[in-house]
Amino acid sequence: MIVLERIDFEVGNAVFRVANDGLEDTSRSFESLAAEAHRRGLRAVQSHSNGEESCSFTPPPSPAGHGPAVQTLGTRQSLSFVHGYPHYEIQVPHADASLRVLSIYTGLVLATFGPQAHDLTHLRLALYELCANILEHGRPTSRDPELGLAVQFLDGRIEGWIQDRCRNFDPLASEVSPVVENPKVRWRRRGYGLHIVRRLLTTLSHEFDGTGNRLTFSKEIKA
Repeated sequence: MIVLERIDFEVGNAVFRVANDGLEDTSRSFESLAAEAHRRGLRAVQSHSNGEESCSFTPPPSPAGHGPAVQTLGTRQSLSFVHGYPHYEIQVPHADASLRVLSIYTGLVLATFGPQAHDLTHLRLALYELCANILEHGRPTSRDPELGLAVQFLDGRIEGWIQDRCRNFDPLASEVSPVVENPKVRWRRRGYGLHIVRRLLTTLSHEFDGTGNRLTFSKEIKA
């Protein structure tokens, strides 16, 4: 099993490591992940560290032409293991680049689940839509929200949560409804993304804990 240890956005590296006894031939898997990282403007780097890994940094802006052009000020990442499966978490402050950071990170995390799983493009789209909805509609008036994303592969499904520090609002509220009187316009404009999300995920729920909203999701995957 290869896991994403962290992404060093400031130097443009995606750091992967082998998380088993090392007997498995993972060279082909790493080549696939390296190609995925390259498509996202990163270099893939292999690490040989053991145990739980965490990373917190406040990097300077990336020089032109070095790594992805994203701001990662205040981004925090961690990797732990639950029942033998990797559990990833990333927290990003609200910024113009937050969605791109989440897209890059989520894409590389999900890529580590293959070839065990398919339909990962659909899951990445669903997570992106949910995060975008929170950042667009849940921003407090006095401060920027922090947005956290956790995801893991466990027992034939991918599950996780999205946490914000926004006001109490329902990120799953949707204004979408069929427009039966005009078959050429099947859906109203707003809320269409959430309609897609509900079709792509197996379960999706929302709760407010007094400090923010948490969306818990899961998706059954094909082996």
